[in-house]
Amino acid sequence: MRPVQRHTLLLGSLLLGLSTAYPLQAAPLSDFEQFRSYPYMDRSYREAKKGNWKEVERLMRHLLEKVPKNDEARALLVESLAKQRRYKDAIQALPKDNSEAVLDLRLTWIEQDPPSSTQVEQWMATSDLNDRVRLWQAYSLSLAKFGGAAKAHDWLAQLSPKGDENILRLARANWSEQLRDWSGTIGELAPLAARKQLDAEGWQRLANAYVQRLDEKPLQQLLQQAPDPQAARKVRLAMVDRAIAMGHDQQAQRWLQSLPAADLADPAQRQRLWELARQTDDVPTVQRLSNDLQRPCLETTEWLSRHDPEAALTQLRQCQPSEDPQAWLVLAQRLQATDLLQSTRLPEPWDSRRQAQLVDVWQEQGESSKVMVWLAGQTQTPAVVKRRAELAQRMGRRTEEQTLWEYHYRQTGNLASLNQASFLALQSGDRAHARQLLENAYDRHGARLPPVALQRLAGLYASSKDITPAQQRRMASLISHIDGATRGQLLAQLAETGQCDAVQQAIGSHPQAAGDYRALARCAMPDRPGEAVVYYQQAEKLGDRSSRLPLAYALEAAGDSTGALAIWRSIPAAELTDNARLTASRSALNAGDNQAAERFWQQSSTRGANEWSLGAAIADARGDHAEALQRQRRALQIAPDAGHFYAASVSAQKAGDLAQSDAWLAEAVRRDPANPRYRADYGMRLSGAPSREERATAIPYLQQATRDFPEDYHLGETLAWRYDEIEDSASARKELRRVIDLEQNPVAADDEDGSMEARRYRQRRAHEALSRRDNFTIASTWSPAGVSTNDFLRDDDSQGSNRSPNSQNVQVAMWDHALGEEPSRAGSSLSVYGRVLLGGQSRTRYAESVAAGVGLRYKPWGTQNINFYGEIYKQSQFDDKDNHGLSLGQLINPDKLSDQLDDHRQDGHTTTDYLLRATASFLDQGKYRNDWRVDESEWDERFLYLDAAWWTKAGDHQWLSRFQQGHTWKLPLNGAQTIMPYGFLEFASQDPSNDWRQDLRTGVGLRWQWWYDDDRYNAYRSKLTVRTEYQQSLGGNLYEGGNGVLLGVEWNF
Repeated sequence: MRPVQRHTLLLGSLLLGLSTAYPLQAAPLSDFEQFRSYPYMDRSYREAKKGNWKEVERLMRHLLEKVPKNDEARALLVESLAKQRRYKDAIQALPKDNSEAVLDLRLTWIEQDPPSSTQVEQWMATSDLNDRVRLWQAYSLSLAKFGGAAKAHDWLAQLSPKGDENILRLARANWSEQLRDWSGTIGELAPLAARKQLDAEGWQRLANAYVQRLDEKPLQQLLQQAPDPQAARKVRLAMVDRAIAMGHDQQAQRWLQSLPAADLADPAQRQRLWELARQTDDVPTVQRLSNDLQRPCLETTEWLSRHDPEAALTQLRQCQPSEDPQAWLVLAQRLQATDLLQSTRLPEPWDSRRQAQLVDVWQEQGESSKVMVWLAGQTQTPAVVKRRAELAQRMGRRTEEQTLWEYHYRQTGNLASLNQASFLALQSGDRAHARQLLENAYDRHGARLPPVALQRLAGLYASSKDITPAQQRRMASLISHIDGATRGQLLAQLAETGQCDAVQQAIGSHPQAAGDYRALARCAMPDRPGEAVVYYQQAEKLGDRSSRLPLAYALEAAGDSTGALAIWRSIPAAELTDNARLTASRSALNAGDNQAAERFWQQSSTRGANEWSLGAAIADARGDHAEALQRQRRALQIAPDAGHFYAASVSAQKAGDLAQSDAWLAEAVRRDPANPRYRADYGMRLSGAPSREERATAIPYLQQATRDFPEDYHLGETLAWRYDEIEDSASARKELRRVIDLEQNPVAADDEDGSMEARRYRQRRAHEALSRRDNFTIASTWSPAGVSTNDFLRDDDSQGSNRSPNSQNVQVAMWDHALGEEPSRAGSSLSVYGRVLLGGQSRTRYAESVAAGVGLRYKPWGTQNINFYGEIYKQSQFDDKDNHGLSLGQLINPDKLSDQLDDHRQDGHTTTDYLLRATASFLDQGKYRNDWRVDESEWDERFLYLDAAWWTKAGDHQWLSRFQQGHTWKLPLNGAQTIMPYGFLEFASQDPSNDWRQDLRTGVGLRWQWWYDDDRYNAYRSKLTVRTEYQQSLGGNLYEGGNGVLLGVEWNF
């Protein structure tokens, strides 16, 4: 019953007690009192429904003050106080003589809100026996509810009995039982049992405690007081169950046998007794009950065989083998019933096993020869053959054993037999038979072969030298079924035979073992030595020391001769083969350790053409070119090929025997005309020949070389120079354009001639020089006393009359046009040119003189900057009385300039002459050239300029020579701009009227240049030059020793 329901019932009984007991002492309410009480009662019931008990209390107390005799109000007041768990106030509100109501209220108090044990014990002290029992019963239940059974038991244990001892003992025994305190239970109930004061429930509780403790003697005594036989029987069965559960089989068996005869006749109990007898090794009981229960004969024999072999053998003779042939065989063997094994026949396959067991018995008796003879006489079933093979194995008859295992495999296809037969064949040295046996099995069964057999076949393949295609296919499929070591050997064998696809497929994209990396490295050699190096290094990291030597070969093949040499040095010399010594020699040579290269080479014994050629290369590296040449001659005496002649030509060149070098290189090309390297080198060699005709023969070789090595800009540039030399400028420009296009994505960086950018600029400058047909020049010079600017003829009447050191300015515009199909032919050219000159006798007056000329310019040599001119020259100038010029502003005004030219036509004094002229410039090539440098921030420039002119009609001569040297810096500005301070020494001479005059002067100046107008194929076509210099006369009478500042502006495009 739930506490809420119990509480409701208690309150109901409380109210019922008040309604039945209290009215006997109070008179019924009058009508007025009932009328007066009604509103309060009605409201109180309504508040009670709402659970508002405080309001109910207030209303009822108020009503009782007015109507003290209203027992219904008093009952409702008590209920409201109890609902508020104010039990003490509720008891005080009860009538003094209503003990039953007080008890019920106390019981409710104990259940709902247990008071202290002291309070309860005080109540018990003032209560009669029944109320006392009810109180401690209720309080113990409450303690168990809120604190557990132990708390209830402990409180009851400390109570002193007051006429309720038996009841207390029963209660404490109940709590002890719940606590599984069997000793406590026995302690409480045993005295009652001794006094025979136990009821049936107490007797059952005490019996259960004895059972739990397996306490036989007290239980036997207690059974004599059993309430009835059925209770005693249940206790005995409980004792049996408890003893079995605790593993006390003998005790269980005793109690089971103490059951009444009717129970012992029960098959279920007899079955339990049989099981207990088996557990307690009670042989007679087991035999008796097995017969009674009709247990299988072989089952009983099996149990007896482990407890009484003699009885088991007797039992076995009574059993029928057909019931369970397998079990019969096991028991016959266990009991060593040799006579039964010989005399009994069993159905197959058990009869074969019987025979095998019989053979085992004989064998245990040491009669192996008898067994072998007996088995040979039997039908050679697979079992018999296997037995014979096993016995031959034990007897050490290997040849017979191999034959029998192979026979058994062919009979049954048993793979274990195959494995043993192949092992024995291999052990006996018959590798071919073992391999054939395993191959046939593998073709039939594939990867289902035993791992050991697969391993064995792989090992045979790994150690074989001649592998057929079919065997290669088997090797590829075997790889995933063998251990790491053999797998590595097999992969190496596949790699060695070129089955790299199978290797890659077997390894996949994530190699792990050292053998994987070693096989991949072997496949990478010799085509991908760099990849092989990575694989060998990884294999070595995984502990594969055998990869160290091939790693050295791979490093050398990959170009890492230094790394290879380190490995060669780490290997003892005695472990190096002759080939390894020669390879180590080559590694040392490539690494620059010439002494080590010579030492390794000397340690080798092989001396073929290749070895002598290697020795020559080493001697060359050591600087002993004579020895190198001698070794090359030895190489050429031993079956030389084109490569040997090529190497010999290199050595001969280094030794200075160029004729022999050329001859050997030509022989190398003759022997191997398809070798692109030989053709390219031969073409380069011919291009450097001393005669032009020989250099021309290089063109076909260079043409082919540029197709073989399109990335080699040296070949392309050289071919372009050869085209230019034979005056094929179009082909030269085409080849230069190809090289320039190639250099947009260069494969070579800086070279001995400068940086990559300088190389590009050189190619574009060459293309620009070959392409330029027209040259335009516009210049203006302001100089002291006409120094270096007097290009005007004077009338014979005025010659020598005006030699004062006055300033002079000259403006020149010139156009030069190259003639012919190509602008340049091997550096020589023929051009027609025209020029217009304006001059003035001061710095501020312009166009006082006007001249024009048309002529031819011939540059005969491509390697020298020498030019010859022939020109028709016409000049106009005013007389002194009519002399007038233009200002700078007027000069740049087209109308004013046109008027000045008209004045010259009308009033000017005009003369015509024929000019022959020669110019030359020296010392201005190479690093002193006047050109832009892309890879230099500063450089030197110089030139020696010579100029000779003859006016044939007037008979005048002019000579000018000027040496100038300066240092140029790039300006940190946009575009190609430079500035150069310089110094010069200049000599000039003229002979007007056969009166020679000279001038020698020096000075310093500052020049600014701006280069521009370039494109993909052409370097800067145009430049603007501004210079200023101070001139100091050193002597002479040509310019009357005039000193001053010169300013010049020149625009070339």
